[in-house]
Amino acid sequence: MTSVTDPATPTPVHTAGTGVAGSASSVSPTVSRSGARAGGDQRLQLAFSVVVVTGTWISLLPLRFSGLDLLVVMLLVINTAFQLARHLPEGSVPRHFDLPLLCVWTVLAAALLSVRSLGWASAFAYVAAGHAGYRLPARQALAVATLGGVLSAVGLRVAQAQGVSGWPWLLGLTVALPVFLGMANRSRDEAMNSAIDAARSAQRAAESEAREEALAERARISRDIHDVLAHSLSGVSMQLELSEMLLDNGDETRAREAIGNARSMVREGMAEARRAVTTLRAETLPLAQTLQAQFWGSGDVTVVGEASSKGAELPVEAAQTLVRAAQEALTNARRHAPGAPIDVRLEYGDGLVGLQIDNGPAPSAVGSADAARSPGSGMGLVGMRERAALLGGRVEAGPILEGPMAGGWRIMMTLPR
Repeated sequence: MTSVTDPATPTPVHTAGTGVAGSASSVSPTVSRSGARAGGDQRLQLAFSVVVVTGTWISLLPLRFSGLDLLVVMLLVINTAFQLARHLPEGSVPRHFDLPLLCVWTVLAAALLSVRSLGWASAFAYVAAGHAGYRLPARQALAVATLGGVLSAVGLRVAQAQGVSGWPWLLGLTVALPVFLGMANRSRDEAMNSAIDAARSAQRAAESEAREEALAERARISRDIHDVLAHSLSGVSMQLELSEMLLDNGDETRAREAIGNARSMVREGMAEARRAVTTLRAETLPLAQTLQAQFWGSGDVTVVGEASSKGAELPVEAAQTLVRAAQEALTNARRHAPGAPIDVRLEYGDGLVGLQIDNGPAPSAVGSADAARSPGSGMGLVGMRERAALLGGRVEAGPILEGPMAGGWRIMMTLPR
């Protein structure tokens, strides 16, 4: 019975049904490897199962260990085991046992519902159907849920013919409905896992690139410091050695001249070092190269105009703001239109620099009337506008209505130079 173990603890989803039938459709387990849900939520779902089991046992009391009551006790014990087994760790039982054991659970849950539909015992049949929707492929899940619904309806009809009170037999068919909730939650969790995997992969790539850039920057700084200081320090050393030799020979005048030359070299070396540090701090960000690396493999970057304006490069703050906007646009395109073409245009104008990122509709959304109506929560755009406003710029965003990217999304940021 451990084959019905969820990858993590299931999340209850209530159907539109009434009574315990609606509250029992708990079918949305999370995938533990994603870590998407906190341990507190898992404990909450375990508590839900405990409440269902406890409520069912209490609702069926008192029970006698003879006749129909004995059958009810046996069915209740087995269904309780299946209900709690969903919370066992992933991998406790191979996945190929899911189908046969879920069939067994569905049959036993339908049998329990047939003879005790007026109590909480009906919850097990709904949970089993929803759980099948999550754990099994679509065709198998639909087959198991249909089996549960048909057996429940037939069981209720037979039980009523034998004088056992319960639901109308047609209501037993609703047992199959939670399978769709399970299938929907499975698709959602798979999409969430894919997004998390993609984010982790991107993060690892970014960290690796950052480490390489840091090492390259350290090497460049060391070369700059070496070029600035090595010559002056070696010259100072030579002048001091010369002064020492001259003093030993009694030539005090030339020794003082050598010491003066050493002082002059020290002053020049300090000035060169200050200039080097100032240059490192004020260095401009290679915007075009950064964008090309950022969109490598995702889209084309077109650069129009010259980066320098009247001898001045684009300020570092402006370049960083444009890079952050491009990063947010790329993230949104991958989230809302995966696989869609992306076109980036960086244009240097008179006193302004503009960045335009266009992404087409997702391949699966081409031709859909709603293809360009999914801008997301808008928080990313809010952040872009705030950063642009701090520099005196602006951001425009909206759907693309014409051209080869029609049905996609466009983001334009304009900043002063």
